[in-house]
Amino acid sequence: MKKITLLLLTAFLVFNLSAQKGDDKVFFDNAFLISPSYSFQLPMSDMYNSYGFNHNIGLELGYKFKHNWIVSVEGNFLFGSKVKETDLLISLYTSEGSLIGGNGNLEGAALSGRGMNLMTKFGKIIHFNPKMANSGLLLKFGVGYIDHKILIDLKDSNVPQLSKTIRTGYDRFSSGVAFSQYVGLIKLEKKKYLNLSFGVELTEGITKNRRPYDFATGQTLNKTRLDLLIGFKFNWYLPVFMGKSNKNEFYYY
Repeated sequence: MKKITLLLLTAFLVFNLSAQKGDDKVFFDNAFLISPSYSFQLPMSDMYNSYGFNHNIGLELGYKFKHNWIVSVEGNFLFGSKVKETDLLISLYTSEGSLIGGNGNLEGAALSGRGMNLMTKFGKIIHFNPKMANSGLLLKFGVGYIDHKILIDLKDSNVPQLSKTIRTGYDRFSSGVAFSQYVGLIKLEKKKYLNLSFGVELTEGITKNRRPYDFATGQTLNKTRLDLLIGFKFNWYLPVFMGKSNKNEFYYY
């Protein structure tokens, strides 16, 4: 945690020095924000028992109001190649660890993680320098929906015992309400392409398995899960500033 704090402080100083060289001397009250994002996430709690680290690609659409308050909606796609529940299909495997295909050939299956979340977020930019009024410390809180499942990839193999319908009995699809908290640094400047933020985000999902019956265990999985993800997140912003310049003219960027 000390290393993360030091990294954020160092980055903020770099942002600060860079902004002082520019001409962002006007406080822009309002701005539309379009932001693609990437996160590298580590699972914790119940999610730690199911998956390894994952990647998260998303898109955020937001609006910055007067005094740097922000409201936005965000959608993210989660994917990862490591699944810890490797015994999921053990009852279907031969003693050699293969699946018997419909033509009698031995086939294999690859397991990976998939998921998504949709969030409404509220935030605040706390600026420290009048010359970079749109930049500084960014705090955001979100509430929304999250789901995840184990993807069973047969690579176009013909395995009747794992048809698309039957696979849903093994994928452990879970969904529920989600919350998020984010702290990081943001830099927004007019007429600049290097508008970005990065920081740490914690996501909590209160989920349940949505399949009526789990074929791997032979029972219904109805336990409430606490799925936690901590991620290092990077956003690239495409801001459209709206406000008056020192010459009392309106500018759009």
